[in-house]
Amino acid sequence: MEDDIEERTGKRVKIPVDKEGADVLLVHNAGEFLAWPENPEAFAILFDAAGIDWTLSSELAGYGRCQLRHMV
Repeated sequence: MEDDIEERTGKRVKIPVDKEGADVLLVHNAGEFLAWPENPEAFAILFDAAGIDWTLSSELAGYGRCQLRHMV
């Protein structure tokens, strides 16, 4: 995603994952990351421009155990 943002905007925007002490935890379900990666990319651009201390989680959200078992 960072490469896509840089390609589109010309600016390198860091996408933090599991950052301790962040003020905002951006939560998207895993399906959105796969189907619409531009959504979290847009949040990254906005949060960076606003100077918001934020992070994503490395844990998948929005899937039950059964669905996760089939993804692995």
